[in-house]
Amino acid sequence: MSASSTASLLTFERVALPAASTGARPLAGVDLDLAPGGLALVQVPRGPGAATLGEAAVGLLAPFKGLVRFMGSVWSDVSGARAIELRSAIGRVYEQTEWVSNLNVDENVILASCHHGSRPEEEIVDEALGLAQGFGLSELSSSRPDLVGHSELRACALVRAFLGEPTLLVLERPLRGVADQLFKPLVKEVSRARARGAGVLWMTPEERVLDSGELQADVRYVLEAGGLRGPEGDPS
Repeated sequence: MSASSTASLLTFERVALPAASTGARPLAGVDLDLAPGGLALVQVPRGPGAATLGEAAVGLLAPFKGLVRFMGSVWSDVSGARAIELRSAIGRVYEQTEWVSNLNVDENVILASCHHGSRPEEEIVDEALGLAQGFGLSELSSSRPDLVGHSELRACALVRAFLGEPTLLVLERPLRGVADQLFKPLVKEVSRARARGAGVLWMTPEERVLDSGELQADVRYVLEAGGLRGPEGDPS
């Protein structure tokens, strides 16, 4: 589905943002447009930085200037129950801290899906196990996150992001350290999500991802000092 074929799902309109984490840089003049079924691929540096866009996309980082809209709502105009409802439609792989340390990994994976909506937990677990198999796991670990290996945790983070068929996927360097193992399974899940109308904001420094013809991204950006460079080499 072309990003220009239907109304926007996520838009940044001349947005200026503070840095979301230590080592990241503030951004200014950011324009981004993502339609249902669209994929925006953003090249980011290997250091911190993807979380700034990610936090703004999900309404957790307020811009100094400009507007961020999701599903027609301006994040700065909504709060409380409406903000929670909107975020429940978003699947995310976090650039930084991803896990609640005092919960097992399997509990972490299903936590948000159990909290939002009324699906039985057994149904959620079944869906999670199906996704896990697609990412090369036979099960979801019942150990604490600090006792689980990096590759397995990356796969579990992807399971959590896709669980519940979210409307928007925000993927912040999702393949760090595991591109060889998880690239093809992730491309497959992204394609499935786009086919049902989900939009995908994928931020990565991985050359394998950026150079791939399999993704068929609608638009590409480069995150660099101070802003977002658009597909024609000009600031977005």
